[in-house]
Amino acid sequence: IAVIGAGLGGLTAAGFLQRAGFSVKVYEQAPAFSRIGAGIILSANVCKVLRRLGLEEGLIAAGIKSQSYVSRAWDTGAVMAEFVFDAAREAHYGGPYVHIHRGDLHAVLERGVAPGTIAFNRQLIDIKHSSGLMRLAFADGATAEADIVIGADGIRSKVREFLCGPEPPQFVGAVAYRAIFPAERLNGFFIPDCTKWWGDDRHCLPYYLT
Repeated sequence: IAVIGAGLGGLTAAGFLQRAGFSVKVYEQAPAFSRIGAGIILSANVCKVLRRLGLEEGLIAAGIKSQSYVSRAWDTGAVMAEFVFDAAREAHYGGPYVHIHRGDLHAVLERGVAPGTIAFNRQLIDIKHSSGLMRLAFADGATAEADIVIGADGIRSKVREFLCGPEPPQFVGAVAYRAIFPAERLNGFFIPDCTKWWGDDRHCLPYYLT
């Protein structure tokens, strides 16, 4: 099985397929992994999935187990809802609620695949179906064959283009701005682990990372 793209989805798929006994190769167009992105919140359902890959402890070590999730009104600060993630709540849902930097999560997922699984500098440029095999061609001249190809190559997916034809992304009118700031810039202003400030047509969600 060939997985195109070594992001969060591609590495997770590859890890599970290898555990099911399949031979898997992941093709990534970047020359190496870099620490990109911002924060990601993983609730219990995701943590239970990573537990099956043997990665839950690494996930918790690299991230922060949230103690609560608070919703507040943007103008008054009034608490609209609060969920406390204590031991009882974690037991009820079967897993923790974790904040983690995307780069740290990616590093954890990389440990879930066998050494040598990922081939870097492999930008997919063509896929052909011939004689029962999928034949892959890459920008550097390399080629590969696989019985199955899984597209995990993002918003400009070459695999999706092969299946459905060219289809440029369409803006749907919603934007999420993401950034990371040192917590010291709060100047002593206390924010619980995860606080969402709700406005009429938008929201702001600050939370902590390591």
